[in-house]
Amino acid sequence: MSLSDKPLVIVAADTDIFVLLIYAFHKSHPSEKWFMKIEKNRYLDIGDIYKTYEEEICDALPGYHSVTRYDTTSYPYKVGKVKPLKKMITQGKSNLLAPLEKQRLSKQDAEKILSFSFMQTIMYPGKQDEDFMETRICMYEQQKNKSSLTLLSDKHSAEAHVKRSNLQAYIWKQCVLKDINYPNPEECGWQVEENSLVPVWFHCSQFPPSLSRRKPHRQKHSEERLGC
Repeated sequence: MSLSDKPLVIVAADTDIFVLLIYAFHKSHPSEKWFMKIEKNRYLDIGDIYKTYEEEICDALPGYHSVTRYDTTSYPYKVGKVKPLKKMITQGKSNLLAPLEKQRLSKQDAEKILSFSFMQTIMYPGKQDEDFMETRICMYEQQKNKSSLTLLSDKHSAEAHVKRSNLQAYIWKQCVLKDINYPNPEECGWQVEENSLVPVWFHCSQFPPSLSRRKPHRQKHSEERLGC
């Protein structure tokens, strides 16, 4: 057995390492065995797992991992990873995440992931004939205990989330390259505040226009009652 034919063993228990190993195996097609040691006597055969899925799914895994939840992206509350993954595979929609590998995500690419496709219909129970707001309203009406936590986020917040997810997936997908290009995070769902990078949560007012108009009126009456 030559040195190149000896098995490669990675000792780790992180999901992101697991995802990157499958993606790198998919891209490099190594001749040797790759294993991920997750416990003392437990190993995952990356090659066997890779063969279980289609090439398109293996290629989409970094984007899927980043958009469903990661340390550098937002956490969609109670969405999880297993259920959307099964839904994506069953419906054959892994191609919807193909844009999550570009240096800069175009408006059209972001829209493909946001509406009538991945976030709305795979991560959340939206329908393809609904717009973003209709899905949010339907989800709210079906709740027994009303809460905004489990709702599909507003479109501005979701777009910023997708940009952060794209940045992470773009960096991950360079794992097979010698040199990695890091885009400007301020163009990818981040902003600088007090010399620190913080997520962009939304661009619009969180109050409906009707409430925004009423606020000065209520304040005026309060001042009159106080004799101001």
